[in-house]
Amino acid sequence: EKRLKITYKILKAFHKYDYPIQIQTKNPEQLLDYIKDFENPNWAVSVTLITLDENFCKICEPNAPTPRERLAAIKKLTDKGVKVMIKIQPCIYPKILEDLPELIKEIKKAGVWAFNTEGLKIRKSMPIGEQKIVQVIGEFLKINLKDFYKNEKNLSSMDYELSKEKKLEYIH
Repeated sequence: EKRLKITYKILKAFHKYDYPIQIQTKNPEQLLDYIKDFENPNWAVSVTLITLDENFCKICEPNAPTPRERLAAIKKLTDKGVKVMIKIQPCIYPKILEDLPELIKEIKKAGVWAFNTEGLKIRKSMPIGEQKIVQVIGEFLKINLKDFYKNEKNLSSMDYELSKEKKLEYIH
């Protein structure tokens, strides 16, 4: 993006026709660089934000902006009238139970109009890289994440998911 500005060019092309755009990103800061060139942008922005815990974020979303950086950029976007929604995806159990109350408070302060959640799915068969990520997340949480999800006995197609009862713990 820094070199070719493909997103910027696409936004300009659609803006010419006032065509609505939905942007999904982990880096809303980049949009702040662009918005100055748009009068009344017809954008809806979805930003992934799964935790405020910076150490956990570094494990789950390496190289992504910190949660505080994302929230600051979101606030600036919402102050400019851009509709921003948060995607708490994936909700990683049991960490989400600890994180969700403060996360909701902070996204509300940032002017976010909505959020949605989607639970973590762990594939029955994973490539080595994915296995390592699941292992590192589990080590941080001090549980064997794959076994934990496997023991939920909720296999949908090829993914282990939380039971309905566990999902309801953070949805309510």
